[in-house]
Amino acid sequence: IGGTMITIDGGTGKVLHNGINITPSLMIDSFCINASATSAATPVTSWQRLTGTGTGSFLNDGAYNTGMSLSSGVFTFPQTGRYLILWSIGFTVNGNDSGIGFNLQTCTDGSTFASITNLDIGDGDGGCHDHLSHQHVVNITDTSNQKVQFASASMTNATLKGGTSQVYGQCVFLRLADN
Repeated sequence: IGGTMITIDGGTGKVLHNGINITPSLMIDSFCINASATSAATPVTSWQRLTGTGTGSFLNDGAYNTGMSLSSGVFTFPQTGRYLILWSIGFTVNGNDSGIGFNLQTCTDGSTFASITNLDIGDGDGGCHDHLSHQHVVNITDTSNQKVQFASASMTNATLKGGTSQVYGQCVFLRLADN
């Protein structure tokens, strides 16, 4: 078909198009902030997996395929591959606070995290509600040492919105492709 070659690898069963796996193992997992916070945290630890049972099911039936591991605010990937991470977060600014932040942090050694994104809001008068969202693609080649976490910053006159009756803040992990 015009130079296109589709093969099935006999050893792995992968369907390949010109040597690229076109049927990677997909994974979807989502978490929400389950409690509000009024102080900065690194990492943010108030995440809970969205599931299809109980209060706050949000028509979500949990992880598709293996899903992420979460321990003390640190997310570990279930397998190598390219992942899209989406997140959104709500804040209420109660007074003068010009540097409220919410950042994605990554590590390559299992423990030393650094911010790779910078989401900031601020207000001089207070009384406002803000919602931030962002996304980032990571290429995970080592599931033991490459991890992610989120950090909130400043928060001297702000509240990070959270709860279980609505999704105020959320992160979603999508495995899109092999390495």
